[in-house]
Amino acid sequence: DHIACARLLHIDGHDTPAVARAARIARQHGIPVTVDVDTIYKGFEDVLPNVDYLITSSEFPERWTGESDPLRALTLIQETYGMRVAAMTLGAHGALARAEGRFHYSPAFVVNCVDTTGAGDIFHGAFCYAVLEGLDLDAALEFSNAMAALNCTALGARGRIATLEEARSLIARGERRAVAADPGTPDRRHVRAQAVRESALPGPAGAVDRPPAPALLPGIRRAREPGRSAAGDLLGVLRLRLSVRARGAVGHRP
Repeated sequence: DHIACARLLHIDGHDTPAVARAARIARQHGIPVTVDVDTIYKGFEDVLPNVDYLITSSEFPERWTGESDPLRALTLIQETYGMRVAAMTLGAHGALARAEGRFHYSPAFVVNCVDTTGAGDIFHGAFCYAVLEGLDLDAALEFSNAMAALNCTALGARGRIATLEEARSLIARGERRAVAADPGTPDRRHVRAQAVRESALPGPAGAVDRPPAPALLPGIRRAREPGRSAAGDLLGVLRLRLSVRARGAVGHRP
């Protein structure tokens, strides 16, 4: 009865049998189901067919599908299980989602980061709110990024759960983190390298002025070539992020 009377069901992978049953009940009553998952859980394949909005960590799609290309991995998950939206959070770079056969990218906001604890939970909570308010996908991702960014400006998981007005103000006037860069401009390539490092390594999501790790530079220079699309550039960032983690690049950080 509690599920049947709800407006939305938000779940994760803990106690998978219970979660799978809850998702089935929600689907039977036409209640949207959102999921926050970053780890492979036994039996989670019984949950996914009844999910409407899947939002994972950047590592989950590859772990689940075995597909190293993050865009293909998201596509494979969505087409296999039929959810309305399949998305991944990208830490300091925002979020990427796929819906109705196309990708939607929402860059993160640049803030004076104090503590990233709880940013992911705030993102998911904000996304649930956006779904209930009927926001379109682009607006939902932008709002969720704004709320997560604002929470990073104070200590603790609930350090700064912002108001709607504060989120709107950041959306209207805040600086977005750039992903693409002009490959012919060394300074921009440096900024791009720095962004990849921030995304790939542990640490706060605010601006960092350390130089890029030398071991990453060749891959960064190849990440965008003349004539490549923004989607191709984003794919380069994602591939670099995942490959850096696989190589254990934490040792490169000063």
